[in-house]
Parts: sequence; C-alpha cells; structure tokens
Amino acid sequence: MKRVLFVCAGNTCRSPMAAALLRRRIAELGLADRVQVDSAGVSAAPGDPINPQAAGVLTAHGLPAEHQARRFSPADWVEADLIVAMDYRNLAAVFEQRPPGPVRATACLLLDFAPAIDLVDVPDPYGTNRYAETFDLIARGVEGLLARLRRDWGV
Repeated sequence: MKRVLFVCAGNTCRSPMAAALLRRRIAELGLADRVQVDSAGVSAAPGDPINPQAAGVLTAHGLPAEHQARRFSPADWVEADLIVAMDYRNLAAVFEQRPPGPVRATACLLLDFAPAIDLVDVPDPYGTNRYAETFDLIARGVEGLLARLRRDWGV
C-alpha cells in the first residue's frame, strides 16, 4: 500500500480538497486497495471541520465534504510515501519537522505535477473566497500527480 499525504496550513481547505479529489480518481481507476490518501496541516487545530466554502466546492463536484483537521507530525515522514504540499511555506514547515535518520517519504509541491501552470504555490483561498479557482488548480495538479504515480509506482 502506497500512501500520499497532502499538506496545507490549517487542513481545512486546500489539502482536504486535494485528498478528496485524488481518492475519487484512485477509486475510479480501481486502485483504492493500492493507494491510501490523507491530508494534514502544519498549523492545524485538530478536529476543526472543513471550511464551509471548501465543502461547498467539493459537494458541487460530487465529492464528500466530511473532514476533520489533523496536524502534520514528524511521524508522517515515516508513514507516508509522498508528502505533497500546497505551497512553499507549507513545504518548508514539513521539512522543518523531518526527523533525523532515514525516512520513507519524499516531499514536493502539488504544482510540480502541473508544469503548464505558471505558479509554484496553490494560493490559499481563505480570505479571498476563490475556492472554485483553487479547486481548479488542485484538480490540474492532482491529474499530473496521478499520472506520475501510475508511472513511478505502477498503480
């Protein structure tokens, strides 16, 4: 079983949207028994619900919107195979928590998988109300990520 972990700041918007979308794509391809998908936040308040606007975007796309935030921890470096951050600040925070010694995971940015997009970060929609645009960016990154997983992991 391979494990993908999406990471953002509070784990109430971007990373839950990415996780819900990748879970659906994995299920559509019949790979749910081979890839596990989760999300976390580098500054999450554990148990916080998904942002209502993010939930609305997920629901509009036929995706489940049930989610409770969890905080990223150094153990995630050992338990995940791939840590996918939404922006550079989140990625830096993930690397700050990398434990010494060998780890299982590698870490990168989601938009590394969408080179046609001229952005490095998936902008945080909180405060801008650009949840639909954020979802569209995430969807493009997830499709590129899925192609890479199929190639590199043979899933």
